[in-house]
Formats: sequence, structure tokens, C-alpha cells
Amino acid sequence: MESKLSFNKFEETITRNTLPGNPSIMGSPFAIFNIFDNKEKYFYGEHIKNRFRITRNAGLLNLCEFTINGTYANSQDEKRTTLEYTVEPILFGYWCIRLVPAIALIALNIFLLVNISEDRLSIFLTLNLWIGIPWLLILWLSKIKKKWMTNKFIETFAVIE
Repeated sequence: MESKLSFNKFEETITRNTLPGNPSIMGSPFAIFNIFDNKEKYFYGEHIKNRFRITRNAGLLNLCEFTINGTYANSQDEKRTTLEYTVEPILFGYWCIRLVPAIALIALNIFLLVNISEDRLSIFLTLNLWIGIPWLLILWLSKIKKKWMTNKFIETFAVIE
């Protein structure tokens, strides 16, 4: 892939749009420590020499559990930048979003099956829906956030597929 930006312009853009820090923090509950950080920059992460590892600059209530990892180099015509990147999950945040609600749902179901009689089936269904539906919405929002972040990256860095 390539960026329409020159090498120097690409480096300037990544510096201007990225708040320095460890991107793994933003995909975990530790993002609360960045609650007062500058939210004017869309990306959060690191770029060293010709490598970058960035995620969305977000707070605890708006976690983004994906990073964009890549390398960039000056292309042969020097008017563009050669770019290789992948979108990967931040494992701690990625699995927390998927496993914590699943474990809570299983634990609740075991508790309800042991302690509630058959005539209380409505309680059983209601509590399952209270956990299950938000969990499905969170999984769906996770996919949308990944798409938004990738599109913002492509737009910001003028990436040509």
C-alpha cells in the first residue's frame, strides 16, 4: 500500500495526530489513567523510526481494543510513502470484552438454575436478556469501532489501497 503523503509529510502527520504513549493501555481498563489526557489528537501510540503502533485516543468508557501496527518507507518517486500495516487486537481488552460478560452469564445461569424453581422462569429469562443483549451490542460496537478507526487512519494518512 502507499500513502499520497511524502515521507516527511507522513512523519509530520503521524507526530501531529498521535499522542505519545503505550497503545496497549487504551485497550484495557487501565485507560482510566489517561482520563485527563489531551483528547484533541485522534490517535494514541508510538512511532519509532519507520515503525508505528497506534490506537484510538479514547477514555475508559470508549475503549478501542485494536491497534494499527505498521512500517513505512520512502517510495522510489519520493512523492509518496510505501506503507504496510495490520489491524490487530489488544489482547487484554479484546478478551475482556468477550469473556467477562460470557463468564457472568454462565455464572448467573448456574446460580439461577440451582436456586430458582421452575415457576420462576420469567426471572431466569429476564436476567439472561439483561446480560445477553448488551453483550451482543458491545460485540457489534467493537466491530464498528475497528472499522471507524481503520477508516480514520486511511483518511488521515491518505492511504491508497
